[in-house]
This record gives sequence, structure tokens and C-alpha cells, in this order.
Amino acid sequence: MRKLFALLGSLGLLILPGALRAAPRAPAGETKHTLPTVAISDFPGDDKSLSAFVSETLLTDLGHSDRLQTLERTEFRQALSDLDMRDSGPLTPGQVRHVGDLIHASHLVVGSLMVHDDLVVINVRVLDTASGLNVPGSSLNASGPRKGLLSVTHKLAHQLHRKLTGEDLVLEDDALGPAPSQIPEYRDREPAPLVPEELDPLENSKRLGLIPSTARPNGPLAENDLAGFLGRLARQIPTDSAFRLAQSVGPVSRMQALTGIVKTLLSAADLTSFRSGRGAGMTVDAAQIPTWGQPYLAAALDQGWWDASAPFRPRETATWAFIQHIVGRLPLHREISAPREQPRPIVVRPRVIEAPIVNENYTGLVVDARDFDLKRDHSPRVIDEDGNEVYPDPKHCPSPDYVEQHGMASYATSEYDSNRAGAHPLVVRAIATAGPGPFDVVISNEDARRVLEANRRTRFLWKWSVTLVVVDR
Repeated sequence: MRKLFALLGSLGLLILPGALRAAPRAPAGETKHTLPTVAISDFPGDDKSLSAFVSETLLTDLGHSDRLQTLERTEFRQALSDLDMRDSGPLTPGQVRHVGDLIHASHLVVGSLMVHDDLVVINVRVLDTASGLNVPGSSLNASGPRKGLLSVTHKLAHQLHRKLTGEDLVLEDDALGPAPSQIPEYRDREPAPLVPEELDPLENSKRLGLIPSTARPNGPLAENDLAGFLGRLARQIPTDSAFRLAQSVGPVSRMQALTGIVKTLLSAADLTSFRSGRGAGMTVDAAQIPTWGQPYLAAALDQGWWDASAPFRPRETATWAFIQHIVGRLPLHREISAPREQPRPIVVRPRVIEAPIVNENYTGLVVDARDFDLKRDHSPRVIDEDGNEVYPDPKHCPSPDYVEQHGMASYATSEYDSNRAGAHPLVVRAIATAGPGPFDVVISNEDARRVLEANRRTRFLWKWSVTLVVVDR
């Protein structure tokens, strides 16, 4: 009898594991819920700035939800670059699976943007990275007037959220109309003046030349705004870092802005310890900080550029007030605002003092464009904020042979090496770049007026005595 019980016990031990494997799984409601992780691609279209604006706005809108997780567009672009898929056209199912595995995304949002006259049409599809195929019923689109691009994008974000989670997306500004200052095509409009009685919180940084004089505290930053600021910052606080941004007008998140500042001021060697996890702790909203951005926020916390007790809100669009908050904690700012303290010494490059009035006989024009990644070209233009051509004058253009041999302007790496502009040039500072290269420089309307007024005296623009100062490479 004992042998019989022993034999039955042995059989039970052999059968039990198989029975457990064959047992049905617990209902989904009894397991830990995994949130969808969504990546959004860049939308191809004729207007790259609008396409970037739509992609970034969709990402920001979906980032408000607690029913899904979003990945920064930089992670998606880096994955495509790592897999050599950047310019390979639509992704195949196999490529979708590869990208999903690399960035740990459950869904990819792809699409396109079409602009026809005043009509904007946005088409999107949701891809399942497990199968590489479209999610059934996920082909969505939204359309509307170009002036209402922000509202159209919000509408599409609602549709995407409902498709991915089955629930409605709640945005704080759903009841608000589109904010023209946040749409790229309106960025060149003159901002409303500040009320005289109000104190401008950006005044100190404007005096330092770090923030444009026309900037408003709540004005959103585009990539070209941030690129210009970082260039000016690097010239105020010399650094060995070489961080460059694209010159598009797509919005920049707070995480992207802080990353640019940290990369500008700290070397790769300085960031090593933060990449290895030995840096300062995160902020109170640490769960919202993307993995790629954690070393940069840790470095900023360690340097005292951000307070760990304050939420960082990484996906929000950066504003000039956000930039000012960080600038106010930099050593340069403390030296200006509190001269009695003894901050670390800072070497500042000599700055060009622009003539306040035009009452001299200038020999040429020098445009300082070192704040931007200006490309060299045979036929660059100088334009004002409204797109009016300051140089060259269509009625006084050189021969094609002259342009081929000498170019419409010379290039220098210092305002003191501008031989073509003569011994006494009028020097102005570029506020942006334009054109496909970009090859053209943009100057303020006030500087454009000064240049044309000075040209009436000595006609230096008609002699093509123009030099553009660019970054030394």
C-alpha cells in the first residue's frame, strides 16, 4: 500500500506543472495594466516648419493624458538614424517592428500634412509595433483653415487619444481659440507692447543681449529662437562645447531647451557622471522626465539651475520666462545683478557697439550672424523682419561674372576682418536666418531703416561693400 501511495504522489508531481501551464490566465482586469507607449513621427509635407509644429503639438497634447505614455520625437528620429531608415520612405512592417523594439514603443503614429491655399489637411495612421501593421480603423484625418492650425491639431489629438485608449482627452485650453503667436506663419508679427507701468521680467537679460528686445515672457520658443539664444549665451560664457540646432520654427519643449543650455555650458566629460546615474536626484514629477533627458536635468539640478522641489513639466512648450528663470541662476547674471558678490571670473568676448544714429559716412555694411548657423553662398540676401529686401538693390546689381568671382558679399569670422566693407562699416546684428540653406540673414526693421538711410549718403550697398560675419569652423 505504501508503494502505491508513493507511485501516485510521483505521478502528481509530474502532472501538476503541465496542468498549471494549461490553466487559463487570469482575466485582464486582474493583471497590472500596461499603458500604451506612443511615438510620433515627423510628418512629410511641403512646409517643414508647419509639419514640425503639428508633430510637436500632437506630442504635447497626448502628453497631458494619464492613459498613455509618449516618447520624445528625438528618440524616434535617433532610432531611424541608428537603423539607417531616415530617408527610406514609408516604413515596412519589419522596420516598424525593429523601431518599436529599439525605442520600446507599442504604437507609432505616422502621417502627412497637406496645405492647399488656405486649407490644411492632416492625415495620420497608427501602427502596431508588435505586428508592424496598421491598427484597424486608425486612419484618421482633420482639416480646417490654416489660421486655425492649432485647433485642427487639437481635434486630431482628441481622435488619436480616443482610438488608443477608448477615452476622451481633456486639454486645459480646449475652450480657447488658436493662439496666433504659437503658429509659425504669425511669428514675424510685432508683439504687443508692454504696459508702461509693468516691469519687464526679461529686462536684465535683454540688457545683457541674451534675450531679444522684442521677446515677451509668455512668448513660445521655436528652434531658431533657442539656437540664437544658445549662440549668444556661448559668447557670454566661453565654452568648448559645440551644440547646434536646426533653424526651423517648430516649437521647443522645456526639456529640449534645458538640454541645449546644459550642452552649451557643460562639456561631454562633465556630463559623464550624470549619464552613469551618479548625478543629483530628479524633480517631483520625475516620472514625466524622458530617459534621454534625465542626465541633463540631473546636471542642471546639480549646478543649481533648477530647484528639485519645483515640477519641471518637460513636455510643455518653453517660453522666454522659462529661459529667464534659468538665466537668472547662471553666474553671468549674478555678476550683473549683484556686483557686491564675488562670483567666478567670466571672460566676455568684446561686443560690437552699434551706432545709435546714422550721421556718418559709412564705407560698408557688416552683418554679425554668429548667433546662427548661416551657410555660405554666392548670392546671399539681407532682409528685414517683414521680408523686404534690404540688399541687394534690384536696380543696382553687379554682373553675373562679378557675382561668380566675388559673390554678393564676403564672409569673415570677426567684425574686425571685414575688408570688403571698408575701414568704417556700419555694423548690425542678425536676428534670424532665412532661405533654404539658410543663406539669407534677417535684421530688425529698425536696423534695416538705419542701413538704407546710411546708404543714401555714401551708396555703399551699390558698391556691394557687404560682409557677413559667421561662426569660425
